[in-house]
Amino acid sequence: MLNWGIPGYLTGQLIWTFKDVLKKYPGTKIWFLEDGINDISLGVPVERVFENQKLVIDSLKRNNIIPAEQSTILKNNAPADNRKVNAFNKKIRKYCMQHDIDYINLNVLYSSNGELRNELTMDGTHLKKPAYIPWAEQVTIILKKYNL
Repeated sequence: MLNWGIPGYLTGQLIWTFKDVLKKYPGTKIWFLEDGINDISLGVPVERVFENQKLVIDSLKRNNIIPAEQSTILKNNAPADNRKVNAFNKKIRKYCMQHDIDYINLNVLYSSNGELRNELTMDGTHLKKPAYIPWAEQVTIILKKYNL
């Protein structure tokens, strides 16, 4: 298991790092994707974030890596950003359904009233450590599906 998240990176930059992962970790079987919040926070249009994400998914598939998409997590007390997060999640979820890609809706675990629950975050965006337990359970379900 590897966390290749790079603080502050945007979805367009994720495409650059893909080649590095393939070189450093040949034989990668599955890649869980959860990104977009940095883009949205910086005002990148939802359509651009979506197009970038599709490029990453397509690159994974071309390299025989299973893409597993995870929803972008809503923020706390950020209604404008959350509208964009919801729009992006709707687009990417539909894309996943159309292309038989596993999708984990993290907001079912972490949000209420249309935003990240306050008790789960330290800064309105990032999760506190205990919040990762139900996320790991969802990832485990998909790993078992592929006997990984």
